[in-house]
Amino acid sequence: MRKFFPACSALVVLAAAFLVLSSITSCKRKVSDSARLIPESIGAYVYAFTSGMVSKASPIKIQFATAAVEASSVGAEAAAGLISFKPSIKGSAAWEDERTLVFQPEGRLPSRTSYTATVQLNKVFSGLPKDAESFSFDFHTKAQYFSVEVDGISALDPSDLSKQEVSGIITTADVAEEEELSGLITAKQNGKTLPVSWNQSGDQLTHYFSVGNVNRSGKASKVELAWNGKPLGVNLKESKTIEVPALGDFKVVNARVVQHPEQYLLLHFSDPLLRDQNLDGLIRLQNAPGTLRYVISGNQVRVYSSMRLSGRYTAQVSTSVRNTARQNMTNPGTWAVAFENPQPAVRLVGNGVIVPESEGLLFPFEAISLNAVEVEVFKIFSNNILQFLQTSDLGSSNYEMYRVGRVVMRKKITLSELSPGVRTHEWTRYAFDLAPLISKDPAALYQVRIGFLPEYATIACPGAGTEEEDLAKFEPGLDENGDPESIMDSWYGLRGWYEGYNWSDRNDPCKQAYYNADRFVLRNVIASNFGIIAKAGKDNSIQVTVSDLRTAAPVSGAKIEFFDFQQQLLQSAQTDSKGNVMVSTQRKPFVVVVSQQNQRGYLRMEEGNSLSLSRFDVAGEEPQKGLKGFMYAERGVWRPGDSIFLNFLLEDRTAKLPADYPITLEVFDPRGQLFHKRTTSTNMGGLYPLHLKTGTDAPTGNWTAKVKVGGATFSRSLKVETVKPNRLKINLDAGKEKLTAEDASLDVRLSSNWLHGAPAKNLKAVVEMQLRSAKTTFPKYSQYVFDDPNRQFESEPRTVFEGNLDADGKAGINVELLKGLTPPGQLSVNFKTRVFEKGGDFSTDNIRLPYMPYTHLAGVRIPENKYKEKRFDLKKAGKIYLVAVDQDGNPQPRRKLSAAIFKSSNEWWWDVG
Repeated sequence: MRKFFPACSALVVLAAAFLVLSSITSCKRKVSDSARLIPESIGAYVYAFTSGMVSKASPIKIQFATAAVEASSVGAEAAAGLISFKPSIKGSAAWEDERTLVFQPEGRLPSRTSYTATVQLNKVFSGLPKDAESFSFDFHTKAQYFSVEVDGISALDPSDLSKQEVSGIITTADVAEEEELSGLITAKQNGKTLPVSWNQSGDQLTHYFSVGNVNRSGKASKVELAWNGKPLGVNLKESKTIEVPALGDFKVVNARVVQHPEQYLLLHFSDPLLRDQNLDGLIRLQNAPGTLRYVISGNQVRVYSSMRLSGRYTAQVSTSVRNTARQNMTNPGTWAVAFENPQPAVRLVGNGVIVPESEGLLFPFEAISLNAVEVEVFKIFSNNILQFLQTSDLGSSNYEMYRVGRVVMRKKITLSELSPGVRTHEWTRYAFDLAPLISKDPAALYQVRIGFLPEYATIACPGAGTEEEDLAKFEPGLDENGDPESIMDSWYGLRGWYEGYNWSDRNDPCKQAYYNADRFVLRNVIASNFGIIAKAGKDNSIQVTVSDLRTAAPVSGAKIEFFDFQQQLLQSAQTDSKGNVMVSTQRKPFVVVVSQQNQRGYLRMEEGNSLSLSRFDVAGEEPQKGLKGFMYAERGVWRPGDSIFLNFLLEDRTAKLPADYPITLEVFDPRGQLFHKRTTSTNMGGLYPLHLKTGTDAPTGNWTAKVKVGGATFSRSLKVETVKPNRLKINLDAGKEKLTAEDASLDVRLSSNWLHGAPAKNLKAVVEMQLRSAKTTFPKYSQYVFDDPNRQFESEPRTVFEGNLDADGKAGINVELLKGLTPPGQLSVNFKTRVFEKGGDFSTDNIRLPYMPYTHLAGVRIPENKYKEKRFDLKKAGKIYLVAVDQDGNPQPRRKLSAAIFKSSNEWWWDVG
């Protein structure tokens, strides 16, 4: 995990992947073995730099207090010799932005290595004092470790139990590439080496392996697994034997207890189990209290108890348990299992940052196997909150927090004082009052951190006078500025690295490695009664509504301030009796600050932070210049020479225009030539009659009518066509108005009659069908994309019927819609029907039916940036929203979705070279 520290300050930072906080010392502390001190003058030039414990894959960053290069240099390599390392590191340095220098090593750094970096500031700034011409800082790469967890054997195909695989998970302390894992695990069956395949998580810390070609025959055998940490530079060798039962030997091959995050008994069977069988009474825990619940997953069964279990029990499996072939077990299974007291842990309750005042400011949390917790409070000062919001929202925690605050309190809280008589071996909810602390400065933002020390654990560790007794002597002190040392300051544990440290000890509560910040929790808290809603219009108008979170009553007389990103005040106003205020700003504000007496509230208005409107119907017309306009006519198509009775309706809610304001009508023919233009002010209540007449020689096609009013333009398409009347009435009936996935094979009824009513007896008919892509949209999810962009769908018209109608003028048609095609989403089915008279003339009819070829769809929404582009910045935290719906757009809960993000590069300079 990479840490990026502000210069010349004591600080605590949040590593995003693990919620691990680490600290460095102030500028007065030595940063390398040379015992040189960092001068205080460095702080005027260096804002932040990488330090502490980092991943071997991390780049090294230095951020300067002011711009160090011109914007044109961003992305270019830095001057040679600007940064150097001891021991040396091969790589290149480049400017990420005007203030940030990034050094990217050529390859992965070695694990568990200390480095000292030296930056020549005199190559960046001129006129520096002598003690500020260069500065040094140190950082350390993590020690690499790994742990192995074997899941057991499973069938690749439930119908063929002779082909099996062994799967498992390897977790590494630091990143590891797939090439490094080669040779880490070897597997053999009957002396034959088996292939091992790998898959990794995105952070390269969790690695999934599968051993293939495991043969299960009529004779029992074994798979010998062995792992050697040499490829990762870890001195660890272990092995494990996996039993492969004979075919037909259906039994329990393993049973173990899982304690975290939920407690359950995991039974691994030799065969995949029948999923729809009832296991009540077939699997029991002898003398265990509570009722049992069972979850079948392939070869495994998870057994949950309604009560937390502790102690030794006997698991009994009846022979009535059946596999997927509906065969019973030959012999019953009996396993002795031990449920231990759960490991010490804490967790947060609920979500959110704002805590309204009631009878106190209660902070809830839950704990298990602990009799006390260590509570630490980090304070972001009220005059620094806008600076904090530049890079974070109210609930964030990142490496820049020490620019704006510090640790102000740390104390031990005994849980029995919060809840007397509590059972510590069960998850129990507690709450402590923050009011005494927050009342001193209610406008500040606080981060509450909860951890625990070894002596707070209620578990029993074997042995006496061993490590746990030494851990009880640990006493946190003060840093060099006199502030409390953070409980979240070491990746290795309370004391940092120690002789004999083993990364796998991090899961053993009797080892000091267990007590690290990975297991601690934190949350930001601000005391405020304000609920704030802001709505921004396209015309830079903003409506802010403030209500009391306790009573939902409007807050009147509250001061509203609008600030831009540079913390400059744009405008201020005051809420009315309904808690509302409406203002217009020259620029879009970055944050809204609400204050009244000693209360404050904050709302960021940055792009991407607005609430999603995908669950609300927000369809409608956007005003232009504060105006709305609508054109309508008496019908949808006209012949050349017809009169077009066009009307225009104008809505001007702000009353910017006088009642007799003139409007201009322009009508263009299909060739884009101006056909008609006039200006009129005649209207009644904003309704303007704009009647016009076409010529008998008017060109046919789509005409365009435009109305211009008050700087806004509204347009409408007018269809002028030469229409030959039908002599036959045609009816093509699919039996429904909307086609679904059930209609892949569709029966259609065709009938035709002369206009005087007689059937079109024995006349020839031709029916053509064409499928066209139609955008898949649902009103509740208008911002989501449901069509697959990777699929191109084109369908040529094809004849689905050509023949004569019967004596009643009817015919039956069977239509295969898709014929193996895979559409990207919704389609429209267009039927064109022609019925021919004896003399050769024909009448025609067209119908269009919407066609949804899928029963369920997945949608994705990428938020828009300030340029209205749907883009996801890989360098910033963000959210991509997914939704599962049925064919009618109704949300479908508990649907399994698979998502992946692919990055594609387009080097145009290469492609055109």
